[in-house]
Amino acid sequence: MTVPDGGLRAGGADDDESDADWPDGRDCGDWRASILATDDWTELDLDPATRHRSIRKSVRDAVRRKTVRQPDAVRVIRHLEQLAKRAHDDGAFYCASLVVANDPARSSLVSNVTMQLVPCDLGGELAFRTPPDMCGWLSQCFSDEYGEYGDSRADIVTLPRVGPAVRHEVLAGGVLLQFFVPLPVLRPTAFVLLTFTCPCPPFAALTTKLFDVMAASLQLHCD
Repeated sequence: MTVPDGGLRAGGADDDESDADWPDGRDCGDWRASILATDDWTELDLDPATRHRSIRKSVRDAVRRKTVRQPDAVRVIRHLEQLAKRAHDDGAFYCASLVVANDPARSSLVSNVTMQLVPCDLGGELAFRTPPDMCGWLSQCFSDEYGEYGDSRADIVTLPRVGPAVRHEVLAGGVLLQFFVPLPVLRPTAFVLLTFTCPCPPFAALTTKLFDVMAASLQLHCD
């Protein structure tokens, strides 16, 4: 799936920027986001009224494609429903999972991704002037307290289609990888939180590379 850039600037966090480098957020309406994912990812229906039927159909299709073993179908359905419910309750607007039959004995839920819009408006003198300002503040919010749960690091990176973001990685057996992406406008008051997880240690290194590629495809555009 590809979407036009819509005129949004994709600049670096270290650029010498002025306010004129960013469109005025007051001119934007509803925001939409998209990322690229391969066909073996299953997008989960988050609507409580329809998600059970939708997820059950997706797993049946996966069984036919032999990416899920028939004996595991009920377990996978229950697990995906739990993920969808958690994503909905957390305010996510997108959730997808990658389920792979990695050996003849069992199916593994290899990874999951969610996207949600998080308000972040400090107001007054603390209001963020540009997305790099927000990234600088977000990067300072992470501390060594995460070390008790595993190795953790946070860096400011540039995503090609949206600009600066904070990349936060936690390694604790599996991997948690998050991208905090300010809305690419002047005076941003929210960011898109892109969260990838892989609970399977044998897949952690490989899926981290995949997550970085998927994050690089993120596009944000307003109506």
